[in-house]
Amino acid sequence: MIRVSIKSPRYNDIKNIFQLLLKKENLKLDFKKLDLLRAFDIYVIEIDSYQELGIISEIKKQSDTLLYVIGPKDFDIVNECIRLNVHLYIRKDDIKDEMLRYRKDISKHIQDRFQYYEYKRNGIYSQIRLSQIYYIESIRHSIIIHSINGDFVERKNLSCFLEEIASSHFIQIHKSFIINDLQINKKTNKDVTLKDGTILPIGRVYKTIFLDKMSNDK
Repeated sequence: MIRVSIKSPRYNDIKNIFQLLLKKENLKLDFKKLDLLRAFDIYVIEIDSYQELGIISEIKKQSDTLLYVIGPKDFDIVNECIRLNVHLYIRKDDIKDEMLRYRKDISKHIQDRFQYYEYKRNGIYSQIRLSQIYYIESIRHSIIIHSINGDFVERKNLSCFLEEIASSHFIQIHKSFIINDLQINKKTNKDVTLKDGTILPIGRVYKTIFLDKMSNDK
């Protein structure tokens, strides 16, 4: 279930547009009006002025949270949204056409962040969001998946894991490690620090590809 919070006088219109955009993806969406006491996966916030952007600092955000702002055609507001890491700025003069124009971007955002990985643990199949995985470690013929929900082991190799998930956010940085770039806290030419405090080395063979990707994603 993907939790969507909408702050707009056109709540029902925006909800209907989202459902239309994502109909083919067959996703389960739970829409609510903005509640600052709860955390949501996607926030859609409509504003009329620069000052109203202050609400962004009040919402509960995770590493995979998507933030869309609907507002007027205003250079200063757009620039501030970029600084605040807003994922998409949608002009409010024709919201339906604007959102349809960004259909592929919205779909990609959601697929990247809210894709699930299925694994078997203690004989039971479970799912975890890819965005909740910090990194994957290779040990002999198995991998250890380090996640927000703890660690678990699967009998496969790193290449198989990458093929299964087909996500642009996971990249191999060492013969023994794949990381989720959504979980990066900081990086140097030699290592990467993740949001859980783990520091992992960057292998010489993987350095150029990894640093180039980080540069292109900015």
